[in-house]
Amino acid sequence: MLIETFFVVFISGISLIVLIAYFLDLKLGLVVSAVFSVAFIILCHPSILLVALAVIISNSIPVATTFLKKVISEEHRRLESDLKLSREAYTRLLNEYSTLNDENRNLNRVATEVENLYEVARKMSEALEFDDIFKTFNEFLNRGMKFRECKLLLIEKENDNFYIEKAYRMKHPTISSDNEVQVTPPELKDEIALDIFYQDQRPIFLSSDRDSANLNRFYPKCDIKTFVSNPLFVEDELVGILVLEDLAEKDFEKFLILASQFALEMKKVKLYETIQRLAIVDGLTGVYMRRHFLERVGEEIRRSEFHKLAIAFLMIDIDHFKICNDRYGHLVGDVVLGELAKILKQNVREIDIICRYGGEEFAIVLPDTNKTSASIVAERIRETVEGFTFSAFDEKPQITISVGVSSYPADGSKMEQLIEAADMALYKAKHTGRNKVCIA
Repeated sequence: MLIETFFVVFISGISLIVLIAYFLDLKLGLVVSAVFSVAFIILCHPSILLVALAVIISNSIPVATTFLKKVISEEHRRLESDLKLSREAYTRLLNEYSTLNDENRNLNRVATEVENLYEVARKMSEALEFDDIFKTFNEFLNRGMKFRECKLLLIEKENDNFYIEKAYRMKHPTISSDNEVQVTPPELKDEIALDIFYQDQRPIFLSSDRDSANLNRFYPKCDIKTFVSNPLFVEDELVGILVLEDLAEKDFEKFLILASQFALEMKKVKLYETIQRLAIVDGLTGVYMRRHFLERVGEEIRRSEFHKLAIAFLMIDIDHFKICNDRYGHLVGDVVLGELAKILKQNVREIDIICRYGGEEFAIVLPDTNKTSASIVAERIRETVEGFTFSAFDEKPQITISVGVSSYPADGSKMEQLIEAADMALYKAKHTGRNKVCIA
């Protein structure tokens, strides 16, 4: 019973001392330890050895507990510091991950744009005509950009002045379901775009939010929100202007990248057109050469046969041209040929086809024209030539022409028959006084 009482009192006291020393204060723990020692002696009547042992243990417990508390506190602070560092490292890693993720997205976006640019370049490189490369260019614009209308204004130069030859247009699929390129004469808005180029020869972005004054000045009474103009140069020569209406500002830089690639492809198409023109156009007179002309005549005969239309054929020869060359020289003769070609162009329609048939001979095909109307055209040309003052190198040769007229189907259903009939009529004009029109 004494032993049980001893252990109960001892364990209870030690526990109380530990709790007080740990959670409250060392001094209070020592006081409680002293009180416990006295109470232990009174209650348990222990031997001297147990008394000494109890006093030593009870008084060392507060010190040991305080030391342990200090060790635990220091460890706790160290762990909190480590936890803080770990949290900071975790936050830093999260930020780095977010940054890397953003960079990865940007790289993927750039890679996609480069891939798209490569695909644009590859597809446009397959095209050899302006409407084809413009359509391809427009298709790629539609993929990632929204706008109202995209236009390509083809620019030509005459006497140091630029003018718009024609305009290629395509609307965004959300505006129009027609996905074909429209080729039209220039409109007033197109002429305004050329005027803008004269004022500022660089890419332009005008917004109704920031540039309403300029936008209204250039585009009065128009409801467009943005206007984009990008000049296209081939070897420092203006060849075109790309115009977009209602393009978002965020897409402007992307558009400029695609436009620069488009300009490179325009250079190739321009070169191809030049080569083609050299192959089919007479360099001296600027009209078709005989081979291409005959191909076109064949096409017109087939078209006229299908639609049951008439075709007229004019064969034109300069009277006494050999004498002109012998008297004034071949340089003067070349000027005469060039001036005559200009007169022919001025006196026929755009759909009519002119060629230098050979030497001083020219031929003209007049689609959808009967023999009577053709003879009127031929007479008008003859009178114009007769009244024209040819001037070259201080020489003023007097030039006249003879013309033979034939028509389809009256004089034949084949090209050879038409040419032969016109040639026979020309022969008749030559041998009945020249400077006249004869009809087959």
